[in-house]
Amino acid sequence: MTTQTTGHSAEQAIANAMDTLREAYQQKDAALATSFYAKDGQYALFDIMPPLVDAGFDRLLEKTREFFDATEGPIELEVTDRHVAVSDSLAYLRGLMKATARFKDGRPIASVTRYTLIFQKVGNDWLVIHEHNSLPAEALAF
Repeated sequence: MTTQTTGHSAEQAIANAMDTLREAYQQKDAALATSFYAKDGQYALFDIMPPLVDAGFDRLLEKTREFFDATEGPIELEVTDRHVAVSDSLAYLRGLMKATARFKDGRPIASVTRYTLIFQKVGNDWLVIHEHNSLPAEALAF
């Protein structure tokens, strides 16, 4: 499967990207999982795991491969509560990312994170230039 982000509306490109991401995680295919990300140095990631900020496509690809290598079997993803907003050259998706998997040492992964992707129209493609993942701080009470 290739990601169809060329020549589509932003909404369709984002829907296709999420379908591709889900399939890529099930197959543990890092190249496919990152196929709709900017490769020109514009990409930045604010992730749950250190460092505070990661940047660049090569680092994204490395981090994705490391995660896939640390897990056993397929990784199931689901993005719920999706909201997409679009302007002429920028679009974003926000939602909740549910992930279910198992580390090779047997520990389960069952998480729900807040998930935001910012897409930029580059030529005819909609590519991710920024990603932000965060965990709810349920243990904190104010």
